[in-house]
Formats: sequence, C-alpha cells, structure tokens
Amino acid sequence: MFGENQPDLLYRYDTIFEEGNGTTYALTQLQTLHENDMAGAVTLAMDIRYAIGHHAKNWDGSPGLIEGNSLFQSVFRRLVACYRCETGTTVKFTTRTIFRPDIRNPKSREMSAVNNAYKDVLGEDCPMRAVGGGTDAHGNLSLVAAGALFTGSCGPPINFHGLNEGAPIEDLVKGKGILKALLLNEAAAN
Repeated sequence: MFGENQPDLLYRYDTIFEEGNGTTYALTQLQTLHENDMAGAVTLAMDIRYAIGHHAKNWDGSPGLIEGNSLFQSVFRRLVACYRCETGTTVKFTTRTIFRPDIRNPKSREMSAVNNAYKDVLGEDCPMRAVGGGTDAHGNLSLVAAGALFTGSCGPPINFHGLNEGAPIEDLVKGKGILKALLLNEAAAN
C-alpha cells in the first residue's frame, strides 16, 4: 500500500513472493485511545509477510527458518521521515520479528503429498505460494501449511488475512476435499 511511492524502501520480491505480489501488509488491529494522557491517539498493528529481500540475512538454500530479523525497523524509520506531520503530532512505531521466514522445498515428501491430494481433487498441480501464515507449521519441517487460497489475488473483496478475514465458502469446500484426499492417501500408503 505504500510501495508505489517508496519503491527503494518497500518494493521487494523473490521466487515465492513474486513481483507485483510481494511483501504483504495486513491491518490486524485498530484502536483509538481516549485516556487523558493519550486522547486522540490511534494505534495500528500490521502483520507483514515479506519477501526475503526484507530480511537481514539471505536464504542459504536449506529448508527451515532463516536466522536474523526483518529490516522493517530501518525501513519504517526512513518511511516515516518521508512524511510531514501536523504540528504537535508524533508518529511512533515499533517492529519485531515474531516469526522468521520459514522456507520449504516444494519437492519434499510432505509438499508432494499435498500436491497429489490437490491433483486428485482439482485435476491439476497445486500452485506453490508463500502464504506467510501456517503458524502451526512454522519451524517444524515435517508440517506443511496449506489452505483455501485458490486465487493469486489476496485483496478485496476477499480478505484472507487482517481485520474481518475470511475466505469464499466454495474455496473452503475445495479445501475440505483436498484434506480428505490427503488423509486417505496417507492412510493408504501406511
């Protein structure tokens, strides 16, 4: 949402977060404070899922978590300096890397199992997209994050992540079929 005017600060992409659909920002909390000492203050919380170019260390090619933190502390300091505030208005921010990037091999046994179930239900290979989510799978190489993201566009009218997030019912039904096929395939293999 900011990147079009500050490409040097915010425009990043890689082989997963592809050009034109790179780093994503989701507003996850919005709060207006009314306490006497903070009257009129607005607090925003954003969840940022970012291309590797926004991380302090590059990917070494191995699956799993990439060491280090995001570069957003520096990026937002420079971004805020680009804008003028009304007299008496202060913009403060903090950033923290809660989850480091977690990269998987698309040809791993786990990803192949998901792809096979997807193909059983939808008749084509599963598009491999970075979702930045899958918190339960994060950092555990034997788990795979997969879900109802059947479009390359994550913007309105479907809000996959952020305030009032949701997904189309038809996509949830497809997801149910894929999960069922995955379980049946795994049971048959064992």
